[in-house]
Amino acid sequence: MSNARERQMENLYDYAVRAVDGFTIEDAAKALDADLDQVRVAIYDLRRLFLADDEINLICRPEHGRARWTYRLVGTREASEFWTTNRTKDAKTRLITIGSVCRSIVNATDGRTRQGREARIILRHVERAEEDLADLQASV
Repeated sequence: MSNARERQMENLYDYAVRAVDGFTIEDAAKALDADLDQVRVAIYDLRRLFLADDEINLICRPEHGRARWTYRLVGTREASEFWTTNRTKDAKTRLITIGSVCRSIVNATDGRTRQGREARIILRHVERAEEDLADLQASV
């Protein structure tokens, strides 16, 4: 990560700490004198930084309807419950999509080619995740 990129992430963190009621990407861009893409990258970097932390997270949620999403730094699992529920649903949907794409690639490729082998490896892991999720659903 470049020094400029790290500074942008640190600036976003400082801004998020001060913005206790949350902020939109547009708010952050204006406050940090950055463009929207720079803020999105800083959000991505900040979330990666928090991967090792059990509680602190940068969550987002729509304020109402199809409104812009508001980002907020939280320090408890309870405070991030809406976001984690939403992201879990999204991840499961993406898993289904990845599985469909990989099945198409498997059908269209020779399993001896690099691309064919990669698709089969990914598909094997997706199918395992789908099975585990189905087992979990059945046990609830």
